[in-house]
Amino acid sequence: MAKLFASKYEIIDQPKSTTDVEVFTARDGDSEDIVTITVFRGGDEEKRGAFIQEAQLLQSLDHPNILTLRHRGIYEGKPYFVTDAVHFATLADWCGEKIDDKKQLEVLADVAQALDYAHEKDIIHRNLNPRAVLIDRDNKVHLAGWGRSRSQKASKEYTKTGLIVGTPEYLAPEHIKDDQTSKASDIYSFGAMAYHILAGQPPFQGKLNEILKGHLFQEPRPIHEIRPELDERTSQ
Repeated sequence: MAKLFASKYEIIDQPKSTTDVEVFTARDGDSEDIVTITVFRGGDEEKRGAFIQEAQLLQSLDHPNILTLRHRGIYEGKPYFVTDAVHFATLADWCGEKIDDKKQLEVLADVAQALDYAHEKDIIHRNLNPRAVLIDRDNKVHLAGWGRSRSQKASKEYTKTGLIVGTPEYLAPEHIKDDQTSKASDIYSFGAMAYHILAGQPPFQGKLNEILKGHLFQEPRPIHEIRPELDERTSQ
């Protein structure tokens, strides 16, 4: 990959690696902007397909609160994409922390606008969770994590039969039961995420089966019981 990057990007930090991807922070030689280059290096075809799909979806989305894709391609068989660099925090960093309620609500409103825009484009996120919400130093939201997203009309999904894809604490009941997700599933996940931010804990906790049963059969504890000081209108 060094040859590919040398012509346009200057790598300015040590890459961060997982089993499937390698992430570089770089400077764009043309614009001088700091960018993130994500390279898929795993051998799992399902994950590779999801990675390519994420890049394709990002390329089709143009919204101030959705992570901006600058370029994508395949080099020596390895797919990669380049996005704006967001290096401050994720919404997960705010969970359980004493963050100003007004600031929390503003961030949630920005996520809602990004999600509404994606839905207008007939795209379902399918894995909305606090780690997918990137927040820069100006508290601007960049919704990411589109690897499991799809169009409602899409016929192909990169999901093995019987496998629940998503973050358990925020899954909609229909997602758990048969993986038949819709825009309503995203809205449920958004509500579960908002609950976590405002209450300081997810709506259901415990072992995996306890969390899933909670989504399917129970009502979460009212937020005002956990945070009685919170404005009643906000807690509802």
